[in-house]
Amino acid sequence: MEILTLTPVSFESNSYLLCEGREAILVDAGADAEKVSAALAKEGLALRAIVLTHGHFDHVLSVDLLREQYGVPVMIHEAG
Repeated sequence: MEILTLTPVSFESNSYLLCEGREAILVDAGADAEKVSAALAKEGLALRAIVLTHGHFDHVLSVDLLREQYGVPVMIHEAG
């Protein structure tokens, strides 16, 4: 498994792409949606899901855009 770190411009809350083969899971969606899409395209990855560690705004900034763009499920613990 490979882990790619995506650092957002405006906040210090990283997003991570967990990659296995040509598939990826995004952990936290604080990075700009365009940055995530560019990384997926550059690496030739298919996004399969978004996992949120918690629901603070700086971890979910791009979640709606990415969920709609890629049609993937979003997962968060019910206490998140």
